[in-house]
Amino acid sequence: MIARLATAALLGALLWPAMRGQIDLATALGGALAGLLVLPWIHRPPRWRRLPASLLWGLWLLLLFSWEMVVANLQQARLVLSPRLAPRSAWLEYEIGLRSPALRALLGALVSLTPGTLTCEVGQRTLQIHVLDTGDLAAVRERIRSRLERPLAGMEGR
Repeated sequence: MIARLATAALLGALLWPAMRGQIDLATALGGALAGLLVLPWIHRPPRWRRLPASLLWGLWLLLLFSWEMVVANLQQARLVLSPRLAPRSAWLEYEIGLRSPALRALLGALVSLTPGTLTCEVGQRTLQIHVLDTGDLAAVRERIRSRLERPLAGMEGR
């Protein structure tokens, strides 16, 4: 426990002045105090052996999400520029397989950031999603699962 306290204080004392761009004793002490205050919110230490795999999954998620943004923006532009196309909106209840509450919230945020979809509720095991234009809800579910949830599960270590 003493080692964790010392590590948190040292990291806070080093990182806080670097983030603020102001290097002096008062800022370093404030950073050490902030590090000690943040320590109770850290549930478990990171698993360093899993870190490289998590980073690779994170990069893969970034690439997939960037591609999803391009595709969704083109689909939305097609809807706007084609007045004869009527959007077929629907509500979707999506079953989440992620264990981490933070990753479930991140999945909800990623879905909401994608044009044409909006996460309205993040539950323990489900997301309530409004989809602006869909023909096949099963295809939307599979796309979310393969493009967004699977990389997040990889970051989780599964």
